[in-house]
Amino acid sequence: MELSWLETFIALAESKSMRSAASGLGISPATASERLIALEDEIGAQLLHRTPRGSELTEAGRLYIVQAKKLISDWNDIISIVKPMENRLFRHISLGFPCNTMFPGVGRFIDEFILRHREIELSMYNDSDIGIAEGLRSGIVDIFFAFEPLEMVRRDMAVKLVHRSRLGVLIPPDHRLALRTSASLSEFDGETFVLYPPVHDSSMNELQKRVLRESGIRYIEYGGYFSDVMYPLTVQIGCGVTLIPKIMLRNAHPHSVFLELTDDFCDCNIYMLYDPACANPAVKMFLDEFGDDIGRDET
Repeated sequence: MELSWLETFIALAESKSMRSAASGLGISPATASERLIALEDEIGAQLLHRTPRGSELTEAGRLYIVQAKKLISDWNDIISIVKPMENRLFRHISLGFPCNTMFPGVGRFIDEFILRHREIELSMYNDSDIGIAEGLRSGIVDIFFAFEPLEMVRRDMAVKLVHRSRLGVLIPPDHRLALRTSASLSEFDGETFVLYPPVHDSSMNELQKRVLRESGIRYIEYGGYFSDVMYPLTVQIGCGVTLIPKIMLRNAHPHSVFLELTDDFCDCNIYMLYDPACANPAVKMFLDEFGDDIGRDET
């Protein structure tokens, strides 16, 4: 069970409006609905039902919300106990990356950073290991890199643009557009898209859904499941086409064809997310030495 499911349920119960609750949490109404459904599936009971006046608690919901609030309170108490421990001198830094992807330049920077600070130990995660919001809020991950949109980021997290990329469509070599180098999403109307597995609060899955919504095309979402490791094989074995940032081409199957998208809404930026109140001196050194350079995809 995710803490975000409980927070969403409480917000929905208190606001009685899906749109209002989602806005307050900084997520889309669709994401709020998915979290509520996941929570109800987990506990095996309906918690809310819709009325002309908005969402109302069911009998099970009135009982469960008491425990949900207690669980959130207990978690915050745990964090308040653990956080002061950060006042000691840390010699460890943990980084998170989306979709097993490390953007150009960061690998070299990390290598040089560790060589300059040999006393610092490094841990690395991806969004299949832990959710972005959960990882940052709990302190398990000090800095997380994520694609836009950043709906899962809490208001107290710092957000810094660090890389600009473009989205494209990965297609099999026998596709009707395979001889092209670029295309508009409108040319894929009616096709099957394989979306990145919605592990935790994956920014890649959110980005793909946002772009497909904005495109206005009709499309079929592939119904099977692939882990994040197997996901690059989906195009090659004929499951459909995928939306991926140009930066992820190194992860793609070598016999797939990448078409850069020409649509204005297909920019794809990568952000560095971190808690500005973090007392870990290793994090401060990393941020200071990383600088303000904004990378771009190689052409």
